Amino acid sequence: MIVNMGEYKVDLAQIGAPAELLTLMLHTLGTQAQIARRAAVAYLAGGRHQRDNAQLMVSTAGTVAAFVWPVDTGRAIRKAYPRRGEDLQLLLGLNEDKLAALKGIRNSMMHLDERIEESYLADPKLGFSMWMTRTEPCKGRNFMSWNPETEVFSFLEHEVCVPDLCEILALIERRASNAFLLMLRVEDVDDEATTHGSVARRFGLES
Repeated sequence: MIVNMGEYKVDLAQIGAPAELLTLMLHTLGTQAQIARRAAVAYLAGGRHQRDNAQLMVSTAGTVAAFVWPVDTGRAIRKAYPRRGEDLQLLLGLNEDKLAALKGIRNSMMHLDERIEESYLADPKLGFSMWMTRTEPCKGRNFMSWNPETEVFSFLEHEVCVPDLCEILALIERRASNAFLLMLRVEDVDDEATTHGSVARRFGLES
């Protein structure tokens, strides 16, 4: 069954994970995308809470990316529905090119403590900037820095244009909401109950 989502189409026959699981994932994904987008918008506005907004922007955007690209931890649970990341990409109508900015943030967030420790062990005497606002490239190790002229935010070795990040987060937020409503109307693959019935009750959406 192919569903027209307006901007793209979804072939439900290609979806492997249970509809109820994906509905829960989409709800959480949309919420995290909204939080990350609002933090990014507040970050661009500046102010005395800019560092806090930067931390919130990075952590929640990394969470969004982790939903779409689940980290292979080797745990047995990842074998249950190994394609759920691809399922979410299909439901959102997104490809890797559009999600490149998010994937870089997720990669930088992975094992953050170990990455900082490795950097220190490589050269303990090399300076490490925790926060910097500058228009020139950082010299030495960089945790977070901001170029107000280009609106590029640097986190470890990853750089992201914050307005572009806002755009992709807004897109994911909108499409996650639409896909969530779609999956509420898809019958559970186990045929024990419809997704609309079980999940709608959970979210208090029954009419």
